[in-house]
Amino acid sequence: MDADGLAAGVLALERAITKNARLRARHPDDPTQFVASEIDVDDKLEALQALAASPELYPRFVELNGLRSVLGLLAHENADVSISAVKLLAELSDSDVLIAPETEAADAEALVAELVKREGLELLVQNLQRLNEDEDEESTGVHLTLKICENLLEFRPELALTLTSKTHILSFLLERVNAKAFDDNKFYAAEVLALLVQTDQENALRVGDELTNFKGEAKSGFEQLLTACARYRKADPAGVDEEECVENLFNALCAALLRPLNKQRFHDIEGPALLARTLKERRFAAGAALRATDFALQGHAGNSVQFVEQGGLKVIFPPFMGRGLYKDKKAAGSAGRSGDARRMAVEHAVSVVSNLVLALSPAPPVEAEGGGGNGEDNEPPAKRAKVEEGTAPVENPAHDVAIFRLVHKFMEKNFEKVDRLCELFFKAEAQLKETERRLARSLEQGLEDEEGAESERLAGGLGQMQQLSVVLGAVYVRSSSCRRQIQAKFHQEQRPLGMVGDVLEHYAAQLAEAAATDPSAGANAKGDPEAEAAAATRRKLLAWASVLG
Repeated sequence: MDADGLAAGVLALERAITKNARLRARHPDDPTQFVASEIDVDDKLEALQALAASPELYPRFVELNGLRSVLGLLAHENADVSISAVKLLAELSDSDVLIAPETEAADAEALVAELVKREGLELLVQNLQRLNEDEDEESTGVHLTLKICENLLEFRPELALTLTSKTHILSFLLERVNAKAFDDNKFYAAEVLALLVQTDQENALRVGDELTNFKGEAKSGFEQLLTACARYRKADPAGVDEEECVENLFNALCAALLRPLNKQRFHDIEGPALLARTLKERRFAAGAALRATDFALQGHAGNSVQFVEQGGLKVIFPPFMGRGLYKDKKAAGSAGRSGDARRMAVEHAVSVVSNLVLALSPAPPVEAEGGGGNGEDNEPPAKRAKVEEGTAPVENPAHDVAIFRLVHKFMEKNFEKVDRLCELFFKAEAQLKETERRLARSLEQGLEDEEGAESERLAGGLGQMQQLSVVLGAVYVRSSSCRRQIQAKFHQEQRPLGMVGDVLEHYAAQLAEAAATDPSAGANAKGDPEAEAAAATRRKLLAWASVLG
């Protein structure tokens, strides 16, 4: 299509639209009088699909008011006409066109900016409410509308917030992913939902809100998302596409759980209990549920207590021990059988146990130097002696029972979990040494800067060493028998136990540095729950380090 062909195509479309509107007004009760004109509108829309092959003409298409005419058809009385307009928009906004190397960014931006300016997002989403997916053509219209949303988000991620703040898209997607039957549109709805929530922090928070649907009904977004995830607690996906759908649902949940307010909302609807039950079933969703558990427990004692009370310890230690996460190969799915998946399951299990320890262990007072326990053999809370007056941590009874149960797990079966804990620590240490050797070469050659090197260290063993050191520190302090077992294992491997203390001190220093560079998390943010929790975490780390050093 050239410029002249485009102008002729837009003019032909506008004439067809005008004729159709005139005939509809003249014969509102006799469709036979205007059906032919609507077929003509459809033909003109289809002819303009050729424009997608010439994105350099997009600015001219906007100047000719072609896009305005197409968007106007989204509200056409005949849903088939609106679907034809959706088909054209899907072609023009295809990601292979908008972000193709040969497409000038300014040309693509001209189309997208005009679409947003003309309230195209609102019109597209509003059109969804009248489409009946039992009809094949209208089901295609829903699919293509979701495709347009995905295309636009890939081109301009900042539209994620615009889309959710000005339309009912979140409510629509959450209702759609709760459909019992799996189909292409449920797959696409889960994909777009995950994209919206992962792209923007406000969207992640909004998922936990009461969301109003097209009918004006308010429903909890979190409850809807959790219900969609719960459908796979006992049922495995039927194929690869449905497996990806499940992963996207849990990806959205994980992104939402990054927001502290959502962690509390999750607690209130007993989300940790559902995750524990999902892990217990050991079906396909267990892998995604393990990741979500990691996010849910991080920094939230209430979620941690609920997880323990609902039998979470019984289901988290098998993957920690490397004994697998799934009931059988079918449950593992196409991706869960890989070596990487098994390794990731262990890493997430370690992270969950570390999060449990940090969330449940009482923090020493600011002036205290003690280790948060008295070293007795993990006696029940009612029997445990208090440490010296003035340095005793303030303990919550529910937290104290939960940490007691957690530490007691390490005393079972001849301390096999302590042995595993030490084994994983030594493996992470070896991995970090290899990472350091590689980084030394990169730094010497100028291929890496120090900031990037620290990220590499965290991913290359240091991060897991920190998590394992947290668990080692808490278990070492709270149980004398576990302490002796840890000492024996480090002596056997000819490793100094003080290295665990060094890791904890480095971890605390990292957190302090992060607080110093972030005013909202620093010492000046007194009264801020997140800042106070971070400070409490540093005190725990340093207390354990002082005992292990």
